[in-house]
Amino acid sequence: MSIRNRSSALEIRSRKPRIDLLWQENDHVVIISTGQPSKWIGRCKHCGGVHEQQSRSIKKNYMARECPAFAPRNKIYKNVEDSKLVLKYGITFDDFKAMLKNQNYQCAICGIHQAQLVYRMAVDHDHSTGKVRGLLCRPCNHALGLLKDDPRNAARASEYLKANKE
Repeated sequence: MSIRNRSSALEIRSRKPRIDLLWQENDHVVIISTGQPSKWIGRCKHCGGVHEQQSRSIKKNYMARECPAFAPRNKIYKNVEDSKLVLKYGITFDDFKAMLKNQNYQCAICGIHQAQLVYRMAVDHDHSTGKVRGLLCRPCNHALGLLKDDPRNAARASEYLKANKE
């Protein structure tokens, strides 16, 4: 067999869709037919409509965002950010807004206003206890993390800056 015949055989083989995903299902879709090699046609379990899916999204149990009836698995929290706050820090978005209001919409360390930031304030917490300490801008939150949340490191950094001030 010549090299040309081998390469054409490989091209034809790589273009064939795999059929092992046919009639497979996950939490969001049932695959009903094949599309292009890496795309599949699936019946949506949320709306009953037909959506095109990629092999990767089927295997990772991911739902295409085209479905208007798709809702997150956690139905208690409508907002994704709210559920992240509850899961990571144990506070709701209303608690977050109250903390921000108590801090006058400013970073607890540098005092920059929320309106001047591109992103929302970061929730600062003690990694050993999980207790929320306050809201910080990203640079201040990263600085605390780089100082390993150790007051002695922060004091040494402060002394270093005072000693080397021009």
